[in-house]
Amino acid sequence: MPSENSRKEVEDLIGFYSLWPDMRCDAVSLQNDPRLEPQQASMIKWMILVIDRVGPADLESRKD
Repeated sequence: MPSENSRKEVEDLIGFYSLWPDMRCDAVSLQNDPRLEPQQASMIKWMILVIDRVGPADLESRKD
């Protein structure tokens, strides 16, 4: 069941980052859904791993 915070509308990257700890549980549940094809479950697994690597420094504005 999706958590309360994950039901909020995500408007930007900062909002997504702040909600990720709660949304991660939902993503793991989706990954383990037996109705998914193996390649779909693998894609969700890799998405979780990538998102877990995002940190505050990744969210800073950059002037290139």
